[in-house]
Amino acid sequence: MVQARLSGFVQQWDVTQSPATKLSGGYVKCEASTWAAAKAGTGTVTMSNNSISSGTQESGGTYDIYRAVFIYEIPSNLSRLDQDPQIKFYPYTIANNPTVIASSLSDAISGESSFSTDNFTAAQWFSNIQTSTSALYSGADTTIVEDEYNTLDLSANDGLAKYHILNRRYFSIALIDYQYDYLDSAPASAASNMMGIKMATEAEPAFLVLRKPWFIDDRGNEFPIAEDFTIRAFEVGVNQIGRSVPQLPFSTAIKGPISLRNKNVPYKVTT
Repeated sequence: MVQARLSGFVQQWDVTQSPATKLSGGYVKCEASTWAAAKAGTGTVTMSNNSISSGTQESGGTYDIYRAVFIYEIPSNLSRLDQDPQIKFYPYTIANNPTVIASSLSDAISGESSFSTDNFTAAQWFSNIQTSTSALYSGADTTIVEDEYNTLDLSANDGLAKYHILNRRYFSIALIDYQYDYLDSAPASAASNMMGIKMATEAEPAFLVLRKPWFIDDRGNEFPIAEDFTIRAFEVGVNQIGRSVPQLPFSTAIKGPISLRNKNVPYKVTT
């Protein structure tokens, strides 16, 4: 299990993906000759770890629905979040006016450690991406900007994303097309709302932002990363300026002005 190393004060903790594993996610696509079949996932379903796409298109009487999936390993010593998390993603190409909304995956599949067919088929991945209002992680973003990071606040449903992050080793999130897929509205002929998103192996990968997090140190104590102004002079393994050491020298922890520190003899008042 990965752990967050506690050192220094930061306002957030960025969780990136692992390019060396299938944790980096990808997309799952359903293609069908009718909108109903494409939406239900009963058409031809395929998935890929080699690119990430999200959107909906119609071409020559065929409907394609792409759903992007990202999987993140959560630090095992994370104990609390005082602010809703975010996901940041970088569309390197867009077609027309893509819209997006973040959603969860069902409990049966979201705990898996890899986006692959090792345990579930492509059709199961597609159908287990939730599209009900109660399963959403975010509101809709209808102003996607190409070639820069876009941010979704994962604040929907009274902090559902925060709850899943704190209670699962792996956090799975799907980005789906809002205009057609989520609203269940068939696109017109030759309509295409698509975007390609940079992967973990590229320079601007999508990442999860844990805002105002609390972590457990190596002695079982809980400390926040930010907004903690208590100086814990004699404690090791806490979030304070490189102090995760086996033993803190007591001479560096003397209270008082700087002239009294770094001394190993008692201070004496003379007249």
